[in-house]
Amino acid sequence: MRQHRWTKRLGALLIATTFVVVSSSVAGASHTTKEPTGEPFTIGIVNSEGSPGLDFPEFTEGFKGAALHANAEQNGFGGRPVKLEVCTVKGTPESSQQCAQQLAEAKVDLVIVGLDVYVDFATFEAAGIPVIGNIPILPGDYKQKVAWTTGGNLSIMPALVAVAKDQLKAKKVGIVSTDNAAGNVGLALLEASLDKAGVQHTVVKGGDNETDAGYQGLVRQATQDNPDALISLYTGAGCVGTMRARAALGLTLPALAISTCATKDVLDAAGNDAAGWLIGGSFDEKSKAIDVAKKYIGKATGVPPSKANTGGFAAIGFQTLASLAETAQGVAKSGEVTGPAIFGAFTTAKGKHYWAGGQAYECGKVPAYPAVCAFGIPFTAVKAGGKLKLVKGGAIIDGLSYLP
Repeated sequence: MRQHRWTKRLGALLIATTFVVVSSSVAGASHTTKEPTGEPFTIGIVNSEGSPGLDFPEFTEGFKGAALHANAEQNGFGGRPVKLEVCTVKGTPESSQQCAQQLAEAKVDLVIVGLDVYVDFATFEAAGIPVIGNIPILPGDYKQKVAWTTGGNLSIMPALVAVAKDQLKAKKVGIVSTDNAAGNVGLALLEASLDKAGVQHTVVKGGDNETDAGYQGLVRQATQDNPDALISLYTGAGCVGTMRARAALGLTLPALAISTCATKDVLDAAGNDAAGWLIGGSFDEKSKAIDVAKKYIGKATGVPPSKANTGGFAAIGFQTLASLAETAQGVAKSGEVTGPAIFGAFTTAKGKHYWAGGQAYECGKVPAYPAVCAFGIPFTAVKAGGKLKLVKGGAIIDGLSYLP
């Protein structure tokens, strides 16, 4: 099989703005020792956990850590201490509906969705509960009455194509993907983006859980025609499996993955087999903002900051809630702090940045996707020992030119 050598072609990364990248400091973030004393502000958390291919507990850990941070350093939500009501979904419409009903009955002030394939928007709207989401999945999600802090697949899939085509100069790529509802939606967008970019591609689908031999078979098949790059849409254990497979097969071609492959569990399990992978939507851990996130996520999960997980979706969840706490502070200056008031201020903001040096956001800036507030993402390269390093200091890819 043809061998590939990693080059410095990533030096021309497209510059845009991003949600998940954070600056080396926490400039712009709010700090206060004032303890919130008002009526508790209850946030309903909806997130997928415990199902193969849809298990993202780090999202919830990020939210929990950010709630502690808000109460300790951001005066809660405009003087109201933050309280979380967490409900997990299992990747089925029934579990999503059950969570929506549970949170509506609890009369939460606001709902934050981590990742839920079948968000029950109708129940939340009927109850008058505003929704802030992180990762939209289904095509209809983009036109719901919700504010998505990232474009989800609209961010990562075209960005993967932009890196493959513009930076790696790939004319042909191999793809391995899990065959489930969420994976197939993302895969369809990836293929459409590759088609728009004129990049040939071979797709090989596998189960949510494969043996090491199984993952090797998938990667071998996806690379049998000597592609210029490999893209994996697997999550969790599938990330480990595909990373090990590439190493076991002696492949050196550039490999790209999504942010769920950047969790501490994945990188620890893959070890040096992860070296050389590029991961979209992730960032290194050498920043004061990440130190803050680690401190509070550690408190929320009962581990020292050094062992706290800010990989995968953890830091994204942390930044979302911390950003909304900043919005709430602004609301408190001129009126009552309520869920609808925070939603209104957040969705009409212009020239604002996400917490701790995150990207500028403006909901509805792209008319075709009125609910999306930001698109761009950074990429990290995995170094020896599973260390993540931002490519070129955090240059950002938005991939909008390849969005079908």
